[in-house]
Amino acid sequence: MRTSRRLSTLLLACLIALAPIHVGGAAGHADASGDASLLLYPLPSVQQDATKLRFEYRAAKPGTYRVSLRIKTAGQTAYRAGTLSKSTITAAAAGLATYQVTWNRLADKLKPNDGADVQLAVTDASGKTETFELRGYKPEAKANARERIDNYLIYYGAWTDALVNRVKSQYKLIILDTRAGITSRQVARLRMGKDPHRADDDVIVLGYLSAGEDSRTIGLTPAQMKKDKRFVLDGTGPAVDPRQGAPYPDGGSLKGPIDVVGKLTGGGFAPFYLNDNFTTNGKGANRVPDFNANFNGAFVNIGHPLWYTVLSNMTLKQDKVSGIRELLGTDYGAGYGLDGLFIDTLDTAAPNSYTNASSWNQSEFEWTAPGTRAFIQKLSQQYPAALLAANRGLFFYNPDLGAYEHTLRPYVDFVMFESFRLNNSADEYYNATFFADNKYNAAQKLLAEADRPDGFRVLSLGYAEGPAGGQLQQALHRSPLASGPRMLTDDINEAAVQLGMVHYLSNRLLTDINTFVKDYMPAKAERPVWGSTKTPAFGQPYEAPREGAQAAFFEDGKLIVQWDLAHSQARPIRYSLYVKEGTPFDMARDLKQQSDAAYVETVRPDVPSDYAGAGDRADRFPYQTSVSGLDPAKMYQVLIRARNAQGVHETNTHAVQVSSEPSTT
Repeated sequence: MRTSRRLSTLLLACLIALAPIHVGGAAGHADASGDASLLLYPLPSVQQDATKLRFEYRAAKPGTYRVSLRIKTAGQTAYRAGTLSKSTITAAAAGLATYQVTWNRLADKLKPNDGADVQLAVTDASGKTETFELRGYKPEAKANARERIDNYLIYYGAWTDALVNRVKSQYKLIILDTRAGITSRQVARLRMGKDPHRADDDVIVLGYLSAGEDSRTIGLTPAQMKKDKRFVLDGTGPAVDPRQGAPYPDGGSLKGPIDVVGKLTGGGFAPFYLNDNFTTNGKGANRVPDFNANFNGAFVNIGHPLWYTVLSNMTLKQDKVSGIRELLGTDYGAGYGLDGLFIDTLDTAAPNSYTNASSWNQSEFEWTAPGTRAFIQKLSQQYPAALLAANRGLFFYNPDLGAYEHTLRPYVDFVMFESFRLNNSADEYYNATFFADNKYNAAQKLLAEADRPDGFRVLSLGYAEGPAGGQLQQALHRSPLASGPRMLTDDINEAAVQLGMVHYLSNRLLTDINTFVKDYMPAKAERPVWGSTKTPAFGQPYEAPREGAQAAFFEDGKLIVQWDLAHSQARPIRYSLYVKEGTPFDMARDLKQQSDAAYVETVRPDVPSDYAGAGDRADRFPYQTSVSGLDPAKMYQVLIRARNAQGVHETNTHAVQVSSEPSTT
């Protein structure tokens, strides 16, 4: 990831060198479900018609065993037979092994929102039957799955059975890296939460994936890469910016078609490596892959179709890093069967203007932004039940920048704002200028995108580092009282309490497990407070929040209403519209009763046609809705109010008066 105007924290090089550690008990200690003769692994958290049932069974001897499924939907008193892809399994040897069958929910006439108790049974030749019951299985739509996440853990340290048992009841979402050492069996136990027989306490687990840098190349020289056919392939790479007139050191247009393959240099490397740093400013070498100066991995053109294939097929055993199929699947490589992916190094596609020839870690690869979107889109379509979390790549959600045209918004479920305030530097806790830009510029625009109908949930990550990092890390394991370390509690207040990002605090290696943020968070959120997507001067706060309705006018016979965003600890924020004919609202009375022209409890926050593009944002806003059936010749009063996910409303009185002539008073 880039280090200009942001600090990288996913320390890949450090992770690979990290020695195994034991946390929370001795390795190899089985959990309570480990001795069962039959154990059903957790089912997918997201709705899908064909559901893979992965289970452990302890066979008494080699042979064929019969498998059956019974289901009982909510409101029913009796179980009925379920539809499986096959009715037998074959044990090659006596003892515990993992098996898989497929349950066809669609054939069993289960609707998407239907919950069910599930009984899986295995019967041997003598008629002896082992049964496992899972109660309350109710797969969700992705939006529902992500909106119930109010805490998470990101941990790149080693795993033991004891540690799995310790954390599986503490968090709703866990992000891990398989390189640190975890088995598919441990993943299953992590996902099943505290009670393996209850689906409602299951944990969503995401696996690390580097998309914009090739983790296999960390520590290698170009000469060493050329000796390995994995890094050579057809030898047509690396590639450079294919746009006419390139290179563009300070950036160019991202509109119009851009060849996702790029302009190949024929340097004897795989075609998905990049060489724009040399082409632009002479850093590195001609026709040789450019490397991340911090982590020594080769930059990658995320959108190259061949890279998707290569990244899909990587395995931990062969490549020292897990690929897409191994992370998400159950029958490829180690078959981790995770709920989704944590996609890192997307900042490879950041605007060229973010770095220059004097930057320590230069990257001039903005032309790969359209391909990055195509990569994420393909991933979401190929694995529709997988939850996708994007680390940073904040430029994709900023309407001031060209990458906004290629936003990842419809295809990701989470976006992590890494180093929002506290960064991983040993010399400082945070940079005040960068933090101000994060808070008053980047976060405002990011959260506006998050709360759209096709939006996502925002995670944030802070670091207990800096001059007194050791003391802060110790404090993470003490009760987060109000009199505790202000450096940590202020970080939580800024990210989570005020803005509603789901926050976590760790050390720079991401090997600290704590519940500090979870324990500190207030149970009840305050009422929403308005923000602003008006772009301030770099490192400065915005002038003032923009409360309520900001503009209202008639266009093509419809009333158009525009407004800015609001914030609360409990996201997502929803908005209500009140329209009254004639005289102004009486703010002392119930607004709903006065809304004789129109009242919409939850309006759809569409994107105004003029929202994207550089320039003055004084009269541009992120949200817009329209109302039909009103008379443009009449006068109306328009008011917008926000409410948080706990149903708490704010009470602004900023109404806009509108008639046939536009008004923004």
